[in-house]
Amino acid sequence: MVSTNKIIGAVVGVVIGLILIGTMLPIGINSLYNASWDASVDAGLLTMIQVVLPILAVIGLLLVFVPLGKKYLR
Repeated sequence: MVSTNKIIGAVVGVVIGLILIGTMLPIGINSLYNASWDASVDAGLLTMIQVVLPILAVIGLLLVFVPLGKKYLR
């Protein structure tokens, strides 16, 4: 069985990572959009990428951590 400190450490690490991703990803995508994309690219595409990528990240984290949590909470 994994100790509670390891689980809390993993959760804190994931939260910090998500905060960094949530902060840096829109900045990076916006910089990329302004630097190299044509004016023909719709702004809706940029918004969709900024919304969909964090949602996919949360879904991926749930797919990993929910089964682990069920295993350790038995």
